Amino acid sequence: MRRAQLAGAVRDDAELPEVYALLVAASRAATNLDAEARGRMLAIVFDGLVSG
Repeated sequence: MRRAQLAGAVRDDAELPEVYALLVAASRAATNLDAEARGRMLAIVFDGLVSG
């Protein structure tokens, strides 16, 4: 996590507990979505983690 933050790939204010919870929630939600909706949802999640 820290290496990703230092590289500018992940927001500085993101911490492991929150990211873990977000990924668990997203994976649970993804089981109820079709492939297209799942892709959009993951894009939104990942965009939210990106630095800058």
